[in-house]
Amino acid sequence: MKGALDTRSDFIFCVPSFIETWAENPEHVRRLREIQGVIYGGGPLSQNIGDELTAQEKILNQDPHVQSSIVFGRGRFNAGVLVDPRPKFKFDPVDQENLADFRNKIWPTIEKLNQFAPQHSRIFKEVTYLIYSKYNPAHLTPFSYTVKHTARRQVIIDAYEPEIEALYEAVELTAQTELNPPATWEYDDVILFVREVLQKVLKHPIGDHDDFFLAGCDSLQVTWIRNSLLHAIRETTSVNARAVSNNFIYQYPSIASLASFLVHMTTCPTKTVLVDKHSAILAMKLMVEKYSLQFPTHKPCENPTSVHHDTLVITGTTGSLGAALLAELMVAPNVAHIYAINRKSQKPLLERQMEAFQRMGLANAVIQPSTNVTFIEANLEEENLDLEPEILHKIRKSATHIIHNAWPVNFNLSLQFFDQNVRSLRNLIDLALSSHHASPPRLIFISSVGVLRHACPSLPVKEGPVDPEIAVGSGYSESKWVAEKLLDEAASRSALRPLVVRAGQLSGSRSGAWKETEWFPSLIQSSVYLKCFPAVSKEISWLPTEDAARAVVEMKDAQDVRYLHLAHPHPVDWSTIANPIATELDLPLVPYTEWLSMLTKSGKGLESKLEQEVVKVNSALKLLDFFTQISLEPDSREMAIPGLDLSQARSNSSALDELKPLSADIVLKWISYWRHSGFLPSDSAVLS
Repeated sequence: MKGALDTRSDFIFCVPSFIETWAENPEHVRRLREIQGVIYGGGPLSQNIGDELTAQEKILNQDPHVQSSIVFGRGRFNAGVLVDPRPKFKFDPVDQENLADFRNKIWPTIEKLNQFAPQHSRIFKEVTYLIYSKYNPAHLTPFSYTVKHTARRQVIIDAYEPEIEALYEAVELTAQTELNPPATWEYDDVILFVREVLQKVLKHPIGDHDDFFLAGCDSLQVTWIRNSLLHAIRETTSVNARAVSNNFIYQYPSIASLASFLVHMTTCPTKTVLVDKHSAILAMKLMVEKYSLQFPTHKPCENPTSVHHDTLVITGTTGSLGAALLAELMVAPNVAHIYAINRKSQKPLLERQMEAFQRMGLANAVIQPSTNVTFIEANLEEENLDLEPEILHKIRKSATHIIHNAWPVNFNLSLQFFDQNVRSLRNLIDLALSSHHASPPRLIFISSVGVLRHACPSLPVKEGPVDPEIAVGSGYSESKWVAEKLLDEAASRSALRPLVVRAGQLSGSRSGAWKETEWFPSLIQSSVYLKCFPAVSKEISWLPTEDAARAVVEMKDAQDVRYLHLAHPHPVDWSTIANPIATELDLPLVPYTEWLSMLTKSGKGLESKLEQEVVKVNSALKLLDFFTQISLEPDSREMAIPGLDLSQARSNSSALDELKPLSADIVLKWISYWRHSGFLPSDSAVLS
């Protein structure tokens, strides 16, 4: 074989025993597949060996979309394949959308092909962009065939040599295959390897315990990191890399935690790797402990003045709920002044606030020189919020309520990412306890029903604290639990009077404005992409944002309660929104399990850069784990969230108690808003 390789022979003549020996070497198998032919004599050739050398192309050529195919992979870890489509499926491969569509069409056949291929010859989904089609002779060389219409293997491979090399270079760029895998899968070697991968991607050093998302890691870089690590695992271990969650990078966002995860995974190759529940709970408790040390003692001034009107501090007023809260407070009769605190930005805060009002369709929210609002840019993570001394003094002297609404919503990120947000809450606790009033201002924290992700689905969840086991599984829900527990600790060890308001699903504003990055808008967009909409036998208790804001303003003075739920008191069937959506977008209704299967398949086999393009029009892929975890158990009444007890909430908010059920009319407003923003295609584009 060495002589044949050195001389680049087109044919080899030998006895069958040579071929059977070569077949044991993956590199020799690849070479045998790439030459024009092998001639043998003197005895029969093992059928298993012959099948292994030709089975892949035979299987792929049976696909109704494929005219012919050539599997290649000389000297490479990953095999690839050139595909000549049947005449009616031919297209210009420069068109990336058609190329992606064709790959997805033949992917089930490639999965079948991989079942018969040895480990070293399988075509992995991470590198399916090696599936290539050449059609336009003006640009590219068509397949060459014999008079018997058999693909001329070596002629084709030679003709496509530059493209094959370019494609492998793209694989190396994406998967970082030039990085040597760890010498062993013990911790000391693995952490060195992970450091090298991160350094290659981020281009600057970070500490082993630093969150690389806070260091600037983006979603495309996540794909590169994931592919690099999975490549090393496939190359040197027997672990089933396909069993690993796509979001494992988000779950372990530091070099140290990622290294520990990889060590655990490679030492338990027969098990699907899951987030360690006990470790997650421990991390939650440790974060509570970290931020509940030494609460300051509330010391009012010697002669505190009587309070006749409310003065509120509110964070995050440029977001959807925050903007609606500010608009509601601006016209509330008993509110004397509002301090609207937001993060610093290059764009002036007042301009950002007006844009938020306009985006939400809050026509009555007008900021005049006489408006009773002071807009403040601050850093909540810093001591005293990094406020000017004069402003800090005014707040301590006058504030009666603090509404903490600012909190990033991201279901992929780990608890560690939200450490800065928990620190911000602790700073607000300290601010409240530094008040000059006889009693510190009421601290209202806008939490989330995500904290209840593992609550019993058959019973409404009571308005009260829950154990960490109920919230574990998402960094976002875990961080909200930490915040709730921190407030409980502060209430029991200081004069703080907190109120936790667990917000359920808010359905955008009554004008139809609904932030596109949330899960339901993503479901809508992906349904257009998949050309179907899920039908579910569930209820929804979604609340328009303005109604939620009105309820919170009424709840702020609730007595003798520490937890309230915020959801619609009159749930409606999922079909109330599903039917008009399906009609307006001309989509058939399919069972949720079928929709989820189609969503999952739509993300398979996508190269890194193409994946980034696809999720722009199929954004539910970014939340695939979320959609996979949605409970469809018969005992679960609600869609995506648990059933909530609203007894205390309704008794403390007449606006909530008297709310009318959600109607189908709002659906058309949502769709109109998303079409106007470009998130959904126009009417004509959908119909076509």
